[in-house]
Amino acid sequence: MCLIFGCHFVFSQSNNQVVENGEIKVEVSDSDPEKFNGLFVGLSAGVEGGSNKIVGYQTEAIYFYKNKFNFKVSVFSPLMKSFDNNRSVYDRLDFERNGNPIYTFNKTEVGQCYYFLKKNVLKVLRFNPDWNSNFVRVVYRAEFPVQRRRGFRVGLCHQQQSLMWGAYLVDRENFYFPVYASSLSKNSVYIGISAGTFRHMKLKIRDHDPELNAKARNLYADILIDLTSKVNYFSYYPYSIYKPTTPSIPLKTGLGYRVGYECVFNTSVNHLAVKISVEVGSDMAKGIKVLGPEVNSAVLTYLPDSLKRFPVYFSAKLGLFYFKWSRT
Repeated sequence: MCLIFGCHFVFSQSNNQVVENGEIKVEVSDSDPEKFNGLFVGLSAGVEGGSNKIVGYQTEAIYFYKNKFNFKVSVFSPLMKSFDNNRSVYDRLDFERNGNPIYTFNKTEVGQCYYFLKKNVLKVLRFNPDWNSNFVRVVYRAEFPVQRRRGFRVGLCHQQQSLMWGAYLVDRENFYFPVYASSLSKNSVYIGISAGTFRHMKLKIRDHDPELNAKARNLYADILIDLTSKVNYFSYYPYSIYKPTTPSIPLKTGLGYRVGYECVFNTSVNHLAVKISVEVGSDMAKGIKVLGPEVNSAVLTYLPDSLKRFPVYFSAKLGLFYFKWSRT
């Protein structure tokens, strides 16, 4: 991509360039999208928000096997405890811990995407990285095949984080100031679909050596099915009136969703690639509640305070990857 958007200041044109409709046709070689396969290993920085606010990093490995499937492993963690909002609040306030641990945010995923539909289409790319002798931008045109792949995704996801709770009566109008803290852990399986486009080619601009131009874009949607879900280790503020007594509470399994977009493309530096990803979905704490004692003929309910109005999460990440193409 740096090849496409970078500037090469050249002030003369070679005589062997093909000009069609005022555009210079770029020589394309090794244009086979099925060659987009190999191992990508990298590190991303990003943010995630919802029932917790995280600034963290993600280590990730992705392996594309020909045009048949890809396999991915990823772990997202905060940069430090202070970049995990709920955990930092827990550490700052004087909670009665009673020796109980509290979780730092962690999300670990392992999954595969199987491509069941492949189709090649011809694409045209126009760009203008050069100036001619009259200081006018020169328009280049490249024609190349792109492969569209439709896939089926399946994988496992483990999530854990600390939660801040508020104590509410059934009507949720009365709030008791004492805040409660706990850890929430979930193990889920996700099932979904994906739609991606892949290209792999070499472009030769003017008298420069051919440079690799490869890119994969993917749009996906998943349904998450909870296998296990548990609230652990209630801790409370010292002045709490109504104190939860159950140390570990299994929750009903539930359903979640997420949609996302990710793009991996090479740079002009050999064996380096950039990945951009964004994702939106239902928060891992959505729909959970813990019942407490009866107060004034009403049952006290503990709810994650940050999810009263907006029970979804979002994430955005930018990373640098090392890639090694497989032999074809």
